[in-house]
Amino acid sequence: MFMRDFWKPMPVNGKPVRELLLLFLLLLVQQSYAQRITRQYNNVSFSAALKDLNARQHKYTINFVYDELEDFRVTKSIRNQSVPDAIMQLIGFYPIKMTQVEDNIIVECTQKTPTKMIGRIIDNKKRPVDFANVALLNVSDSSLINGGVTNENGQFVIPCGATKAIVRVSCVGYHTAVDTYNTGKIGSITLKEATMNLQKVVVKAERGHVVKKKGNVKTFFFSHHANETKDIYTALTEVPDLRIDPTMKAISLAKGGAPLVLIDGIPKSHSLASISPAMIDKVEVSNSVPLEYMGQGYSGVVNIITKKHKEVSRYFNMGVLSHPVVAFGSADASFSYDKSRFSIYSGLTGFAFLDNKSKTTDALTVSGKNQNTETERTNYYKDWKAMVGGDYRWTDKSVSSLGFVFELIPQNSFDTGKIEYSSEDDLLGNNILDYHRKYDDDLYKYQMNLYHKSSFGKASSLTFHFSGIYSYNTNTTKRQENQTEYLYSAKYRQKEVNGGLDYAFPWVAANWKIGANSVFLWHNIQSQADHTLSKYNECNNYGYLEVEKNMGNLDVSASSGINIAYRSMGNDHFSFVNWHPILDLSYHMGTNHNLEFSYEYASSNPEIDQLCDVNSATNPLFVNVGDKNIKPAYTHDLQLDYTANIKSLYIDVFAQYENIRQRIAQYSKVNMQQVVMSYYNDKNSYNLYNCGATVRYMIPHFVLLGMIQQNWVKCAGYSDNYFYGMLQGQYYNDRVNVNLMFDTNEVKNSTPEARYKTSPESQFTISYSISKSFDISLGMRYLFTHKHIWNTVQTAQVQESYCNNFSTRQNLVMLGFRYNFNGQDKKNHSDQVFKSANSKSFIKDY
Repeated sequence: MFMRDFWKPMPVNGKPVRELLLLFLLLLVQQSYAQRITRQYNNVSFSAALKDLNARQHKYTINFVYDELEDFRVTKSIRNQSVPDAIMQLIGFYPIKMTQVEDNIIVECTQKTPTKMIGRIIDNKKRPVDFANVALLNVSDSSLINGGVTNENGQFVIPCGATKAIVRVSCVGYHTAVDTYNTGKIGSITLKEATMNLQKVVVKAERGHVVKKKGNVKTFFFSHHANETKDIYTALTEVPDLRIDPTMKAISLAKGGAPLVLIDGIPKSHSLASISPAMIDKVEVSNSVPLEYMGQGYSGVVNIITKKHKEVSRYFNMGVLSHPVVAFGSADASFSYDKSRFSIYSGLTGFAFLDNKSKTTDALTVSGKNQNTETERTNYYKDWKAMVGGDYRWTDKSVSSLGFVFELIPQNSFDTGKIEYSSEDDLLGNNILDYHRKYDDDLYKYQMNLYHKSSFGKASSLTFHFSGIYSYNTNTTKRQENQTEYLYSAKYRQKEVNGGLDYAFPWVAANWKIGANSVFLWHNIQSQADHTLSKYNECNNYGYLEVEKNMGNLDVSASSGINIAYRSMGNDHFSFVNWHPILDLSYHMGTNHNLEFSYEYASSNPEIDQLCDVNSATNPLFVNVGDKNIKPAYTHDLQLDYTANIKSLYIDVFAQYENIRQRIAQYSKVNMQQVVMSYYNDKNSYNLYNCGATVRYMIPHFVLLGMIQQNWVKCAGYSDNYFYGMLQGQYYNDRVNVNLMFDTNEVKNSTPEARYKTSPESQFTISYSISKSFDISLGMRYLFTHKHIWNTVQTAQVQESYCNNFSTRQNLVMLGFRYNFNGQDKKNHSDQVFKSANSKSFIKDY
């Protein structure tokens, strides 16, 4: 109970913050009057469209050479767009670029060849064929001269320096057309539809290197290899902003923290294993928590967007990955059934580590009295989870989701060794005793999740979410020192209800959202020794207003929230009211570079044991009590992030400064009765500086991913710095997948009072596809080093150093298999693996 996590966000001198927000609001009001464009262009020249845009607004001056762009025809519907965005939408696939210098916009053709091949592609019913590939080939050797893609009206304009060229037109579902034409206007080319019965046509495109960014959300597209894997967690290892543990079925953010996992915007991470990787269209990642789920312990959000389909589909997936002798591994099985209107899913997952051997040392010093323990420990840990649920789509704009989850986590450990008592003044002498400890813990958890969203109008939506959780935990510790026995036993019951409602709507050329959410918790703790019952309750309410606006290349997001929290235990009642503003500015430097600045001012309210005068220590050498006068801690968090996506290379460079005022920390002293007392106070400050980079390089069959991060901690009388690095490589072909990952020691907590560090993680896996439905795998975990945990505590009167060396967690050979079945009712269909026109991003709809 003494070692605590002090990484808690929390308010500041309000004057600079008010001035910053006032400046932002003035800018927002000014920009809200910037004219937006709504126009319909049907087969008009690019020059005429630019001339029309220039005449209909006064903010920008559009510069272009009329004759240079006259041959390019456009058919576009512009809806409520800024002028630069409207021009980019008109450009489409044409070899035209736009350059913006303040209020001047320059539009020019990137290929200055005076002659062009101009035509239109239609089908046998005279309908335009859009997105057809048009290649111009040399008539002498068929080498490529130039190429392009047709627009929505089937038109193409391709610069061509030759007087004559072979025009080759291809499009999925049509026969390829090839003919020779003189350069210039060649009229219409008719494509004939392919009449053969296609059992399955798979169109593969390497989109895995594509990364899009809007505001604080990054969108990552899967490569075709990730889509063809049989395990969703293996597929997600391709996303550089995530850290994936396929064995533990765990997802965390690369920069640290646990994300909220959404599937098509719905919070149902428990159903993740029931999704086929082939159905994943893209993954959105943000290091900002959606305001609907604020205060629930998340550090960011991951939204997995699936492809939409009309066919009935059934998906069954099961797999096992385990050591052949030591019981370390995981198993899972899931099934999903998806129809156009509804879908259902069910699943079972399990992880176990049985007969886990380790050696522990624990050196505790309390006011000159020493307690040193050395034991050999055998630990048994299991985690079983069952889930069932489904979604119902009332209309194309309305969806409901309901899910149930049951989780059972039994664990126990047996310690055998020696415990030594001594004192610095040597009055007690050295007393060495035989030490035995048996620990049993069983957790039962029941959870229900309900979600509903309705969209209406152009961009408005109403969203409701609710979750109810009941958990029951029994905990028993039996210690024996020589012939003396100590028994600690308790039962914990916790009930939690949380829910929220938000309304999103467009107004004055911006997207707004207003909402509120609440979390209620009821705790019962019953001691089995003296049959005492402790009860305490918590309530956290959060209301907010958020606005998002695009100003050309600048995306602005700002929100202001208020947090009202209550704590009560017996006759003690506490309440806290805190303000929570957030500002995020994201500037797009072209299509491949982005610079983002974010600022957050947050609070962290004291926990009940930090407030109440109740002894929460389990060691008889000291007493740990709270302080009723503790106030919330306040955090200023500033982050700067630069991302670049250049062909196969993705780079993310970031820097962060975090300042915590009134940080809640433990201190200790000896009272008048010579009893060591551990208290809490809020007189501390804390400064964290960190910077780092994430790099991903993708070429056919290879993915290389690396991350480095350097941290500096500065406090009164304390400083620390630590480094973290990770390297992951992946090779794949049609049958073989090789994955290798290494990282360094990781410091998860560093404060003047406590420091927690873990040893490096590493794993190596080779999987082989025997068939389209069956894989086998061979791997190794914890390469070259044992798993270690180090934890230290340092206060004036209490010092502790703990180390756990897991002797069986080294060079663990892992064997496994995975089988899945993906069936659809319709046998004749075209499966475009990367078709995403109907995919819906839910993160920015919040």
